[in-house]
Amino acid sequence: MVGFAQIHRGENTLGKRSFFVFLRYFILLLGTAMIIFGIMQFSSKSLEEKTPTPVPVTTAKAEYGTLEESISLNAHIQSDHMVALLPLVSGKLETVSFELGERVAKDKVLAQIDSEPYEQQLLQATSAKEVAQTTFTRVEQLFQAKAVTEQAYEEAKAHKDATRAQWELAELQMKNTAIKAPITGTVIQKYVSQGNIASSQQPIAVLADLEALSVKAQIPSYYFDIIQAQKEQLQILVSRTDASGKVHVAQARLKAVSPSINPSSNTFSLVSTLQERDGSFVPGMAVTIHIVYNQIEGVYLLRQKDRTVDGGFYVYDETTNTARYEKLAIVAENDFLAAIDPAYKDASFIVGGQHTVLDGQTVSVQQTR
Repeated sequence: MVGFAQIHRGENTLGKRSFFVFLRYFILLLGTAMIIFGIMQFSSKSLEEKTPTPVPVTTAKAEYGTLEESISLNAHIQSDHMVALLPLVSGKLETVSFELGERVAKDKVLAQIDSEPYEQQLLQATSAKEVAQTTFTRVEQLFQAKAVTEQAYEEAKAHKDATRAQWELAELQMKNTAIKAPITGTVIQKYVSQGNIASSQQPIAVLADLEALSVKAQIPSYYFDIIQAQKEQLQILVSRTDASGKVHVAQARLKAVSPSINPSSNTFSLVSTLQERDGSFVPGMAVTIHIVYNQIEGVYLLRQKDRTVDGGFYVYDETTNTARYEKLAIVAENDFLAAIDPAYKDASFIVGGQHTVLDGQTVSVQQTR
């Protein structure tokens, strides 16, 4: 009986062990199946996510028109007649009869230097001149009578001429104590006031003729041959924007072109005269000068900002709804427009989103310009 019980317990133990082994393998198989299922689901989802999404873009076709080949530069307004008012004699300013911004007529007395020292100088020179003249008259009579030598006569004559020259200088200096306007113009700078000491080394004012204004620009040497060849046909516009945002524009006419290049800046000078004089432009003002040197009619135009960073274009392929990169031949261009190969006159170009799309990428046209 004891042996039978031991055998029975052994069978029960073996059965339990087999069950646990089965259960362990079952759990392992179930876990493996779940992992495989998860991998399949993730792969399926990844494939779905990799499906390309069309890039939204804007398209446009080239416009038919005229291209102006031009250059735009910064420049400054200057007066054709600008004069620094320098005193010709020195002294204390007794009166200063002009104000900044005042328009003055030619020869108007703008300031008066204390004339008393020059009056005394003139009196002395006048007296010396008269004495020398009297002496010369007497010596001349004696010379004609053979009573004095020729040397004495020449010395008297030289002294007379010298004193007369001194008198003329004193008279001129006396006149120059009154400082007059050398031109008709506007006072654009004022440096003195009554009581200051005037000197020929320092101007008391600057006058400018605001009715004769010009623009001087420094042009890169690249355009030298072009400007020289087309200078009779140049179209020039001058513009500025005021504080309110209003744009003031004036036409200008070519006045002069420098015949040489400045080696330090690699530029040459172009001066043009303003045609409009409505007070919108004054000397010293910063402006933009736009010079049109050629016009090409009958071309197909795209905007410069429609191009990619490297200067190419993206063409929209309507058949495949994709973007195709093209490096087009440029017929001519300016700062704003580019004239393209006429073979692309009917093509649709991507002009919005061209900086993010890739060659061959699927796109979706959202709008047309």
